[in-house]
Amino acid sequence: MTKQLNRRLTSMDAAFLYVEKPSQPMHIGGVMIYEGHVSRDEVRKLLSERIHLIPRYRQKVVFAPFGLAHPTWEDDRDFNLDNHIEELTMPAPGDDSVLSEFGGRLHAQMLDRNHPLWKMYLIQGRQDGNTACLAVVHHTMVDGVSGVDLQMVTHDLTPNAAPPDAPPEAWQPEAPADPMSRLQDAVREQLVDAARTFTDQAFQFMRPTEVRERTRRLMGAVTSAMPSMMRQAPRTPFNGRVSDQRTFAWAEFEFADVRFIRSVLGGTVNDVVLAVLSGGLGRYMRAHGYKTEGVELRAMCPVSMRREDERGALGNLVSLMIAPLFVGILDPVERLEAERSAMERLKGSDQAGGFYQLTEMANGVPPMWQAILGQFDVPQTLINTVSTNVPGPQIPLYMAGKKLLSWLPLGPLAGNVGLFNAILSYNQKITIGPTTDPKLMPDIWFYIDCLKESFAEVKAAAESVAAGTAAPTSVASLVETVASKPVRARPARASATPKRKTATRRKARATNGRRAGAAKKATATAAASAEKPAASTAKAATKRARPKAAAKKSKPAATKRNGRASATGTMTASRRNGARAAASGNGTPAPSAASAPAPSESPVAASAPEAVETPTPETVEIPAVMAEERVEATV
Repeated sequence: MTKQLNRRLTSMDAAFLYVEKPSQPMHIGGVMIYEGHVSRDEVRKLLSERIHLIPRYRQKVVFAPFGLAHPTWEDDRDFNLDNHIEELTMPAPGDDSVLSEFGGRLHAQMLDRNHPLWKMYLIQGRQDGNTACLAVVHHTMVDGVSGVDLQMVTHDLTPNAAPPDAPPEAWQPEAPADPMSRLQDAVREQLVDAARTFTDQAFQFMRPTEVRERTRRLMGAVTSAMPSMMRQAPRTPFNGRVSDQRTFAWAEFEFADVRFIRSVLGGTVNDVVLAVLSGGLGRYMRAHGYKTEGVELRAMCPVSMRREDERGALGNLVSLMIAPLFVGILDPVERLEAERSAMERLKGSDQAGGFYQLTEMANGVPPMWQAILGQFDVPQTLINTVSTNVPGPQIPLYMAGKKLLSWLPLGPLAGNVGLFNAILSYNQKITIGPTTDPKLMPDIWFYIDCLKESFAEVKAAAESVAAGTAAPTSVASLVETVASKPVRARPARASATPKRKTATRRKARATNGRRAGAAKKATATAAASAEKPAASTAKAATKRARPKAAAKKSKPAATKRNGRASATGTMTASRRNGARAAASGNGTPAPSAASAPAPSESPVAASAPEAVETPTPETVEIPAVMAEERVEATV
């Protein structure tokens, strides 16, 4: 947190101030559960030793005269830690549901703009004897990633860590500028920004490569989002005018289970989370009488655009993607595959990069207009919910010597979106923390049960696939499973006479080799005879062979692209048409189904040992489809 911080807010930072209303406070935060009792004096002492590492914690927002420029961060000459730390006791019985309601009322309050925009509430009275700390920071100060960076300053990696070195000199707040000086600064910076923008845009047209890249990103964002923007989002119980009330809950899952699901069924951690969210939302909607068949909800997913060298700079560097939530797909494997495919398409079109360029174009809108427009309640019908996934530290943290047991994320509500799904990973756990309006979603803990059931069914499906007792329901998922496992691990198909079929398959492989050599010899003979002056004979042979040989031509050609001979012909057809196809120059005859290569010979499982038992003839066409799907998914 020692990086140089900007003094004036950016358009994106200031937007969270402009849209803030009493019914929609724009701060983010979390509830942290610490082991044992943590007192207000301990937290005050800890912050006093580290406040110099967080200079923004001693600055407040000051608006420019007449709204000519965005606000600035100025030192609070009356700064006092006592204004930012409160200790409260929640009522009995002090369980999670009480914490949800009690903390929700605190989270619904706006931060005082006369002071720095952050606050901590120490909540005592939990029945387990632990301490809960509700920490909130205004969104204009941090985004999700920088919020985690901020918490790393106030926590230690060991319970007995030494405090950081004291600053070389005591903090002295800068004297505030007079109104005329602030007006002068605002006018000057606006003129400088206008000249910079004009110059940058003028010279960008002299760089064709840069222009093409910007156009590609914008077009990718528009075309990928256009199908969603052309129609309204589906109706849900949690979409409506947001009130001034808040509540929250949480569901914790083992990160190891999420990695296991990802390794078996494919996708990313975020894909797995979206599949769990889709399943939970589908269950919740069906329980409330909403039809979900064929329904796709829309989730706004913030995407961090922060580079590694920009960590610790605070502020907001985010874009967004509009992700579909397939609440109508009941099969968990198919739902995960649909989420993965959708997210790959959005990433491939660089939707986040295109939307980020659109937000940068908003920098040209005068700050006064932005502030006025932000106070209008513009109905939005594009999204149903928000889902943000922020990576946290995967090791335990300590504050004032007490271990941080759980980190429960919170988010803001705005417009008609009454459900915010905040996801945070910490210490080998991943937590889904929904923040809701209790007037729109009064049964938040039932929604938590739906999320847990959804996660359990996805995990059970992954365990079934890993154990070989079930197969993925989509071809792409089947390819992922076959490619990641040896063929030997796949269960053998039940057979009444296994020894006889094994001998038949071995004989088929030997026959296939002999037939391939004979076909190659027939091809060479046909090529030599084509050079002799026997056009009429060849023409007649071609005419006789065309009806059936031409039908055979397309399938071997398509199959050769996958690196193996065709397995679609029959033995009878091969014997009847093989000689005529070779004579007419159409290539080698297609091998019969009995002599088709086993799946172990396909590109998906080329390294499988030869001793592996070959599947029965009626299943030999599956690897060809898998190979086609694998190539398409890779592209």
